[in-house]
Amino acid sequence: MLGALVDAGVSKEVLQRTAAALNIGAELRLSRVDRSGISATKIDVLVNEAAADQQHSHERLPTRPHPPRRSREPLERLMSG
Repeated sequence: MLGALVDAGVSKEVLQRTAAALNIGAELRLSRVDRSGISATKIDVLVNEAAADQQHSHERLPTRPHPPRRSREPLERLMSG
């Protein structure tokens, strides 16, 4: 997605400054790739794990229970007319 922005005209310097502004140690590595004759910009986002760990944690969010399973019988009755 970021590579497509560069190909569309967004300067790579703007993306690099934006990544630096996140203060998570993110670095962008840009390269050109050719896949099946189509050339594009590829951007790898590298994150300094030590800096990233200081900024956030990976807490698990509460999950919702799954809805109860339904029987096929009402649908079959509806479809049979």
